[in-house]
Amino acid sequence: IGFGMGISATYIQEYGIRSYTIVEPNDAVIQAFEQWKNRYDQNKIHLIHSNWQEASDQFKQYDGILFDPYFVSEPDAVEVESSTAVGSFLPRIMPHLRDGGVMSYFTREIDSLSRAHQRLLFKYFKSVEIKKIDELVPPDDCNYWWADSMMVVKATK
Repeated sequence: IGFGMGISATYIQEYGIRSYTIVEPNDAVIQAFEQWKNRYDQNKIHLIHSNWQEASDQFKQYDGILFDPYFVSEPDAVEVESSTAVGSFLPRIMPHLRDGGVMSYFTREIDSLSRAHQRLLFKYFKSVEIKKIDELVPPDDCNYWWADSMMVVKATK
């Protein structure tokens, strides 16, 4: 969910996968996506031009999901900037994640996961791995991350 600058999309393509679906609402980002996609013209890459809240009827079955939306309105910003924003996404996406499938997301957590955050994960997943990544150096113009560490979640259904 979310193409953004295409960083994770590039890593995912280089890892090697059968198919890849991107959900992205932003027209300017989609223009960048179309240019990026040309580098992988032999790969099965699908675009859903929508925000995730309105696209769930187009979702298929997936082995892995990366949830990394960027807010496009003030109400979205309040929800997305919450450390448990993924909570509104999980009920809609879980029917589309295969058993044994893995989900990760931008946690917005610096050095730990709150109890509410952990409870939310265990409500939907049978296994959760949490790692702290240190020595991050976000650029000065980065408006969505500022810390030198981040918590990373790998949740398995």
